[in-house]
Amino acid sequence: MRTISSSNKSAHLGLNLWLGSDKPKREDFCQDNQLIDEAVGEHVADEVCHLSAQERQDYLRKPYTVGTYTGDGAQSRSIQLGYRPQLGFLFRAGGPAVAADCMNYNTDLFSAMFTSEYASLGVTVTDTGFTVQSLANFDPVTCLSPRLNQSGETYVYVIFH
Repeated sequence: MRTISSSNKSAHLGLNLWLGSDKPKREDFCQDNQLIDEAVGEHVADEVCHLSAQERQDYLRKPYTVGTYTGDGAQSRSIQLGYRPQLGFLFRAGGPAVAADCMNYNTDLFSAMFTSEYASLGVTVTDTGFTVQSLANFDPVTCLSPRLNQSGETYVYVIFH
């Protein structure tokens, strides 16, 4: 009978493959357990094979955010999201998206669209959200007035990550 560790080892982890005549020792089991623990630990920590905690959180998050704000009447206002939006739109709840004043050749804009790089009049995209404008006077060239922060008005935004 053999009194030494197995000379036969598994192909991937090098675990002992005892023959019927082998006499395993306690140290053999401890060594095998250590090899298994190291292999599993390396595999679980491999962020190429597995998602990191941040990636998992990002994938589980909804691909969009819906929110509201109530206008405070300021000319400019920042809406904080905590990230740079990729695509979004906003509109005034319960009212028209645009209102034309034909007598004064002016159009008030109560809605806007934007991407991470470009935005319609009245919106500026930032690294942490977006900024809206509500101008008292219309642009004399375009005859457009963004009204995206009118006092007491509720605005709804839909942002895609």
